[in-house]
Amino acid sequence: MLTVTPVECEPMTIVKQIQQIFDAELQSKKIEITINQDSSYQDLDIEWVRADPSRISQILINLLSNAIKFLDNRPVRKITLTLAASVTVPKLDATPLHNPDVETDPDSQDLYLSFSVSDTGPGLKEAEMAALFKKFSQATPITHVTYGGSGLGLFISKRFVELQGGRIYVDSMEGKGSTFSFYIKVERSSMAITRKQAPLLVTNVEEEAVLEDRTQIHVLVVEVTGKIFPLWLIHVG
Repeated sequence: MLTVTPVECEPMTIVKQIQQIFDAELQSKKIEITINQDSSYQDLDIEWVRADPSRISQILINLLSNAIKFLDNRPVRKITLTLAASVTVPKLDATPLHNPDVETDPDSQDLYLSFSVSDTGPGLKEAEMAALFKKFSQATPITHVTYGGSGLGLFISKRFVELQGGRIYVDSMEGKGSTFSFYIKVERSSMAITRKQAPLLVTNVEEEAVLEDRTQIHVLVVEVTGKIFPLWLIHVG
């Protein structure tokens, strides 16, 4: 089963290490990337939290891979990755959340980390956005022909986000680019850690999950020439 294993980690370090994975590809494709640390993150004085760096990394790798893919042949090629934080459930869009009335305990160590990946790609129509997080679904049939992929990555990313008490959302405008945002619930770390953070992803490990509709998903994480990537394998039972 897909699980979440919280450990002490530095969210900003995770973001920077994910950027390093894509550095060579970004340079070869002349894509400019900017990492932003929102003022909310600094205001809350966040350094270490208890979260699952592997799951966070897998989601970010998928979102960045998609952003890079859709920037092919674009006149402006920019990606912005932003990290923010809050003590209440973030409001990612104009749609009311299922649990907007959150009572905040001033002594609570719970936090919400928000990540967003914005690109200057072709953007999406409203109808296309509605289908994005469904299994084996892409924006349009031509998406697969033009850019490749099965559409499974976003579906699995959604499951990883939900496993961490969060939500994922896309905001896009045709011809103007897209922003994929997600938040997860974490706990502020009470440990004073001085050691260097461990590698983000475990290599050569296959996981299996059985979803509600009895679909079995196998996630294989591999390391290639020092770069770590998750490969999504699917078996429908």
